[in-house]
Amino acid sequence: MQYESKVWATADALLKMSIKTVEDIKNFYIGINNLASEISSNQDFLVESGSVKYSDNIKLREAINHVFGYGIAVRKSKFFTKQLSKEVNLNAFLKKNPQAKFEIKIIEEKAQIYFYTLAEKVESLEKEGINKDKKIKELQRVVKSIQKELSGKEREDLFLITKSKDGDYYLNETSVPRLLKLKKTALYFLVLETMYLLVPEGGTIKFNDFIGRAPKKIKEKLKKKNNREKCRIIRSYLTDKSNGFLRASKIRESTFKGKSLIECDPVIGITFNNKK
Repeated sequence: MQYESKVWATADALLKMSIKTVEDIKNFYIGINNLASEISSNQDFLVESGSVKYSDNIKLREAINHVFGYGIAVRKSKFFTKQLSKEVNLNAFLKKNPQAKFEIKIIEEKAQIYFYTLAEKVESLEKEGINKDKKIKELQRVVKSIQKELSGKEREDLFLITKSKDGDYYLNETSVPRLLKLKKTALYFLVLETMYLLVPEGGTIKFNDFIGRAPKKIKEKLKKKNNREKCRIIRSYLTDKSNGFLRASKIRESTFKGKSLIECDPVIGITFNNKK
């Protein structure tokens, strides 16, 4: 992808920024906002973002969603000088990636809370007249604590299956999330990835939508099959007792409030009952 190297180069430069003052913190996030604006209007990106190559690149896809979420939040936050930030228009991107809307919204909401808390702390430190060195150390501590608070715990409380930034899946059946030890090259994992990509908070997926976002290996398996056959194949990867996702992750098939975690119906499609 032509834009990909530029995205990583810009992101790398931002991550290497020296953060020593409040202005440095602001400049870092303004840089994220500018990057989000640049990507969202990049025609090469908009063309590629609707491709299987993009949807299969989990690392890039999650990085882009975070850039968009924080970029939008920067534009809305009073913590930043509005003249320095840019509009982030995701209409064209979301037409090709409607499933990204939910994830970006979650990231944006977390970022808004983060910026609001940070702004309040800066104002408080300035009123107290704390010197610059102590101020930045205190802000660094606050930044870390806010990031810890926003790391996703609330998602564990809402959803049975959650996914970390590293691409690992967790089962939140008890108060302690359990890492699901899955083989990431297995076909069941590719099917799980597609399902989670489309409805991370749970919901029903039509077969055409599922096939449209599925990796090539899965597309080939479902090609020219009727809905009953598609359902049988998808079930074999997700709920099969010999080699499906549920077996690999050691999750009981029928457990959560009398519902199966994953259901498949030839008429309705694939249902992911992920809400607690």
